[in-house]
Amino acid sequence: MGWEASSAEVRDLLESRVSQEAFSYYRRLGGVQRFVLDHYAEPIGLQDVARVAAMERTSFSAFFHRTTGICFRDWLAAIRVAKAMALMAERNLSVRDVGALVGYQNVRTFERVFLRVTGWSPIEFKNSVRPH
Repeated sequence: MGWEASSAEVRDLLESRVSQEAFSYYRRLGGVQRFVLDHYAEPIGLQDVARVAAMERTSFSAFFHRTTGICFRDWLAAIRVAKAMALMAERNLSVRDVGALVGYQNVRTFERVFLRVTGWSPIEFKNSVRPH
């Protein structure tokens, strides 16, 4: 299992468990998607994206989950992990550096999220796409 299998897992998470149509159908979500794709490497809180959607935080959270089928936190994690996977496939960077480049200041948090999203540790994935 290498890059193709792992990227398929993230693609599966983003495409089969997330209603992609919601991002084009609901203007608020389209704006949130653009914001996240432009700022994924920065700290992004629920309050930030709720503001982009012009909604209250709790209402936005419920709306996002209801319309996309996934909670915002899990969607953001999948976006960041997909970006991390691409970085690891393209460049020989440390796991710490990759985590920081996709928005995780704590390497342990990055490792836990990566494992939860892909089933692989970041180092296992990196070694599968960039053999020693």
